[in-house]
Amino acid sequence: MTARLLGIGRFESPNLMPQAQAAEISAALAGVDDRGARRMNAVFRRAGVETRSGVSLVESEEGLVHRWLHERGPGPDACPGTGDRIDQFMAIAPDMACAATRDALERAGFRPDEVTHVVTVSCTGFASPGVDHHLIDRLGLPRSTRRTNIGFMGCHAALNGLRVAIAFARAEPEAVVVVCCVEVCSVHFQGGDSRDAMLANALFADGSAAAVVSARAPRTGPAPELRASVSEFLPDSTDLMTWTVTDQGFRMTLAPEVPDRLEAAVGDWARAWLGAEGYAIEDLRGWAIHPGGPQIIDAVRDSLGIDESHCAPSRAMLARLGNMSSPTVLHILAGLQASETPLPWAAMAFGPGLSAEGLLLV
Repeated sequence: MTARLLGIGRFESPNLMPQAQAAEISAALAGVDDRGARRMNAVFRRAGVETRSGVSLVESEEGLVHRWLHERGPGPDACPGTGDRIDQFMAIAPDMACAATRDALERAGFRPDEVTHVVTVSCTGFASPGVDHHLIDRLGLPRSTRRTNIGFMGCHAALNGLRVAIAFARAEPEAVVVVCCVEVCSVHFQGGDSRDAMLANALFADGSAAAVVSARAPRTGPAPELRASVSEFLPDSTDLMTWTVTDQGFRMTLAPEVPDRLEAAVGDWARAWLGAEGYAIEDLRGWAIHPGGPQIIDAVRDSLGIDESHCAPSRAMLARLGNMSSPTVLHILAGLQASETPLPWAAMAFGPGLSAEGLLLV
């Protein structure tokens, strides 16, 4: 049974903040001196981000500011504990998820009452009842909709969610599966000026995206087949990238050697799984590479031996909206569809572990 990607919907915050403003907010919340602010600005300039989506921004007399600065003023004490951050996630994320899912269903040409499965994906917030319940209540999905939640897998989790959807669609020919990714990275802003805190604050943004997957016939035009879904856990890499729960929110660590490890491994890995499907890297016409940062994109490009033009969609997404974690690769795939990039495509993303996920679309 063939599983197809019938539609992708996106939510983008109306509040796009320039990266320079994000650096100012970071410095104010961290409580650094002028020297620390200059160091922080340098990190933000090198992140490949020009503007970013920020649902944690609120209007003030000075314009858009982070809600914590608006409520508590500058300094490390402005950053709340984990419980408050999760409360903020659940106050914001359902609206984002519903907007993306509604858009995906409209693009796919399916009604909400035709949905049979919902797969929700997030690594920035959890509650029960959660986002899945809100999707059913607000969008009018059947009360019998079967729910699966994929939590805390990081930037590659959209591909994990699509893998679950592929399995449902192949097993049940009439299934209509919605995969909804929603991340509010801004609620896990980290105070201080450590390297990891500055990198996370410079890269990560807020966003949501949803996909409709089914073996049923497309209703709104051509729909790529989701052919192969693969996973790889790099050896001796457990501590290279982490995403952990602390009393001050969720915290990321990223070792400097991550780009080198990816450059050494990704090419051989991709050649193996593409080859098993009868494709060479040179056969691919579109690439959705998760933009974990400029160096990550460079490493994957060099390891695969692909032209820089194949990286343009990833760099453009990073520049315009930042790294939204799990929704990002769906946004890039939607861009490939909108630009009518010929198939086949490959999507790949990387996350804690160090783990890699791949998907072939034909």
